[in-house]
Amino acid sequence: LKLVQERRDLTAELEAMADRWRVVPLLLQGLPYREIHERTQVIVTTVGRVARTLEHGAGGYAAAVRRQYPRLAPGH
Repeated sequence: LKLVQERRDLTAELEAMADRWRVVPLLLQGLPYREIHERTQVIVTTVGRVARTLEHGAGGYAAAVRRQYPRLAPGH
């Protein structure tokens, strides 16, 4: 039973990470939060959190963006 719950928790976290990553390129393109929500079905609150992390975070998203989306990375 514990293993089943851990698997559910891990699956939920992976889905949440995928949602957050899906909005990154759209934010970098300057799309409004509501449009990002309409395109991805990711809630606006999550879109805002990702935007704040991109802007003020420790740099993890920025490093990943440079590798995954070099043309969208700031300073390109």
